[in-house]
Amino acid sequence: MSFFLAIHLKTYLIISIVGILLILNVFFRMRILKYYKIFVKNNIQFDSSHILNSRKMREEIHPRYPAYIDILDAFVYNIKLSIILAMSLIFIMLVIAYFVNIN
Repeated sequence: MSFFLAIHLKTYLIISIVGILLILNVFFRMRILKYYKIFVKNNIQFDSSHILNSRKMREEIHPRYPAYIDILDAFVYNIKLSIILAMSLIFIMLVIAYFVNIN
């Protein structure tokens, strides 16, 4: 009986983690697309190096678009937060998978 219970717990755990990943994906996608639409509408252009390097963003992009500094910063924050959360969840999934396979 405990064998079947363990299989069900593993299944529920995997389904829960995948569900959390899907919900976070939709949530961040909606938030990021909201900012992206503003950038497209106002022809605001920058590349990924500006997202990953805040000093470069402040020096090169903020002076070009001073009216959109708050939106740019919020966009970069959401991108970085989504990356950190995704990496954390993947790490947690790997740790759980490791311990589930040991037992």
